Amino acid sequence: MENELNYYSNTPVGQQLLVHFKGRAALRRSIPLFPFSFKGLFGKKAAAGKNDQNAERHDSACHAV
Repeated sequence: MENELNYYSNTPVGQQLLVHFKGRAALRRSIPLFPFSFKGLFGKKAAAGKNDQNAERHDSACHAV
């Protein structure tokens, strides 16, 4: 107990908090801000849009004959 008191009394507050801030930053970076990726979300929509356009072209070609 006395060792801990000496450590805290002899160590500047900023240096004590640095350990806490590093751990907190590592935790924040490990947890995603959104539960999905924008690349995956927009990639699926873009692929679906291309398929819809191809289907429309195929239908219009059939009706034009």
